[in-house]
Amino acid sequence: MMMKQQLDSNKKEQEILDLWNIINDTQCEYSKDKFIYMLFEEQAKKWPDKVAIICSDQQYTYGELNQKINALAAHLSECGARAGVIIGIVAERSIEMFVGIMGILRSGAAYMPIQPDTPRKRLRYMLTDSDALLLLIQDKFLSDFQAENRTCVNLNVQTLSCQSSPSFFVQNKPDDLAYVIYTSGSTGNPKGVMIRHNSLMNRLEWMNRTYGMSEKDIILQKTPFTFDVSVWELFLFIFSGACLCFLPPEHEKFPQAIALAVKRFHITVLHFIPSMLHAFTLYVKEAGIAQDLKSLRWVFASGEALLPSHVNNFNQVISSVTSTRLTNFYGPTEATIDVSFYDCPDNCEVTSVPIGKPIQNTRLYILVDGKLAPIGQVGELCIAGDCLAAGYLNNPSLTEKYFYTDIMNHGEKMYRSGDLAYLQEDGNIQYCGRCDNQVKIHGQRMELEEIESVMLRCPDITNCAVIAKTTEVFLPILAMFYESKSKIPVETLKSYLQDFLPQYMIPNRYIHIHQLPKTTSGKVDRKAHLWKKL
Repeated sequence: MMMKQQLDSNKKEQEILDLWNIINDTQCEYSKDKFIYMLFEEQAKKWPDKVAIICSDQQYTYGELNQKINALAAHLSECGARAGVIIGIVAERSIEMFVGIMGILRSGAAYMPIQPDTPRKRLRYMLTDSDALLLLIQDKFLSDFQAENRTCVNLNVQTLSCQSSPSFFVQNKPDDLAYVIYTSGSTGNPKGVMIRHNSLMNRLEWMNRTYGMSEKDIILQKTPFTFDVSVWELFLFIFSGACLCFLPPEHEKFPQAIALAVKRFHITVLHFIPSMLHAFTLYVKEAGIAQDLKSLRWVFASGEALLPSHVNNFNQVISSVTSTRLTNFYGPTEATIDVSFYDCPDNCEVTSVPIGKPIQNTRLYILVDGKLAPIGQVGELCIAGDCLAAGYLNNPSLTEKYFYTDIMNHGEKMYRSGDLAYLQEDGNIQYCGRCDNQVKIHGQRMELEEIESVMLRCPDITNCAVIAKTTEVFLPILAMFYESKSKIPVETLKSYLQDFLPQYMIPNRYIHIHQLPKTTSGKVDRKAHLWKKL
């Protein structure tokens, strides 16, 4: 009897394994030995006079930009830029930002994006942790950063030489770093996620091929470059010789500005975080301007959970008029932008929106107690394949915690996402939430523990807890509950936090509480007691 039970158990496990092997059959050849800057050079030779970038009322050709990129790269090389070196770049969305990033990559180094309004204490931590060789700074912000203990290079495209190709030779390897993006960390300091060139090429080649990009496409770049969605917005156009259009800084917050840009520049490809997609769709409906968006081929959504209401409203208001398709992307920064996709149907009422199936050379698993989950069972979503980051910069213990041996492919690594999910009958994966205290607000990922850790350094604060909540009208609430002898003015608390945290991590509510409620295990009760107080 026991032997039969064992045989039945083994058979069931094999069936589950076979199922996941089918889902993860994503092997595909791609250009591992090519790099973004090489592709740009090729396009510049092929189409030197073709417009590559539109920025406000200015246009730049592939040839013009290639000269500026090479000139900057040559200068950076003279400053010590090479493979394995990290260079910080401070810029707002602009032609300078693009030339700066490409110049860094062309020099062989990796870029580290820094928002101009980054709190100084956070900035200094990032510079120290990354050991950035220098700071490449847009001219208008140069004076603000010269006090930092780093060599500063003025990023002014007008002064860049327009001479021929530089005399240096860059020899990158596929596993060299392309960029480092700092994300929120639970210890009170951000953590640097290291992304390799081959991972980037795999992700971009997949998207270029899957969605039929061509030289006629015009992609709108509107995501802040410290958010990794910006990476495909910035580079995807290069693969097909398409055109990139920069939305002016801060305009990404306004649906009207986005709609005007789509109409004026005939945008064909666009990204939204779901909450902004909701706001955009409402604006288009109220303004009655769906016809103005007829150039749009594809809209991509990521950064938050895409809800059925988002999809249905989009289809009714926009897609029914323009035939624009909507796709849901999913992926953490640690797995090179996105690892799964789901093309939303546009011909029926949607009742659920999965995160879909893995992209090429990517494997997704749902694990429960270290074993593969069958259909319908909720577990932790784990990620493996060519998409994985090299780990967290200068943090081997954290890297080991989240990047561990792939149970299916010994010798390779698997990333623990912390996301809960289950496998549907149709092979798509459905997202179910988090198994920790990480949240996303307006697409920005943050660890609640990082905010709490900073708050606990504030004088007179004895304990605190942060919770996040989204209202029925998709307005986010980030609430700070704190213990102290007396109530502290909100502006005092905000001012303290702003010295350490970026603006999107600053709570918008502060509640003085005598004692934080606890669970039976002694942990702060966020999900019940504190939630009810909002």
